[in-house]
Amino acid sequence: MDMKISNLQPRIIIAAVAGLLLLRLIELFIPIPTYAKLYGTLAQKYEQKNDYPRAIQLYKKALHHNPSYNQTYYELGVLYGKMGDDQQKLAYFQEFVNLGQDPDKVHLVKKDYRRDVDYATAAYQLGLDYTQKGEYLKAINLFEETVKHSDLFTEAYYEMGINYIKLGNIPKAKEQLQHLKKVNNKPVLTRALEERFKTNPRVPFR
Repeated sequence: MDMKISNLQPRIIIAAVAGLLLLRLIELFIPIPTYAKLYGTLAQKYEQKNDYPRAIQLYKKALHHNPSYNQTYYELGVLYGKMGDDQQKLAYFQEFVNLGQDPDKVHLVKKDYRRDVDYATAAYQLGLDYTQKGEYLKAINLFEETVKHSDLFTEAYYEMGINYIKLGNIPKAKEQLQHLKKVNNKPVLTRALEERFKTNPRVPFR
């Protein structure tokens, strides 16, 4: 029995080395974007199993092979959000949005409905973060990006209204109120913003 085990050990080592060499050859000869996509597909499988740490590791490998594939930044942000790491979530969302705004790289961003919604989601989350930090102009820019890419985020008009009020730009804030009324699918937000104008408009109520 001991002899059989000792005979198997070299075979196991050889098989392991062969496997590593095969992976290296795949990395060398398969086009980089394809290899990155393989990692991304595998990461999705682990994400479906709720194995977020492993999924994150694989998405990062995908980014290593193709840093320009913007959707990976979004997926990493989502995963870090699920793990409760808001700092990393927002950092990857910022990378995702930056790539979409970079005129030298915008051609790399694939245009379809899902990615527009993902982009709007990331921009909205970043806008909320900048609002909390008191960086109202940056927040407004991100909320504008939100509504430009998706009509699902009526809240962005409300948030822009609040940020304009905090900046003392009441005419622009009222424009956002008109947008809310026009969309008319979030009456609670419309009433909240209207109420804000009835009180002292320069005093934040949030």
